[in-house]
Amino acid sequence: MDWIDRPLGPMRIRAWGLLANMGANATALYGLQQVLRDGSGQVTLAVGVILSLVLIALIAVPSR
Repeated sequence: MDWIDRPLGPMRIRAWGLLANMGANATALYGLQQVLRDGSGQVTLAVGVILSLVLIALIAVPSR
């Protein structure tokens, strides 16, 4: 997976993935806050968790 270490703008794609992962984590935490507060937000929580897991799986591939 050499494409993950290519530069895209000021950073490499791996760094952009880390920033996207932080956004997915924030989405998951927002969904968790909604679930704990009033019981709504399961979809937001699920989207955040699934997106975070997908991004971690893509980013965790070692570079050659």
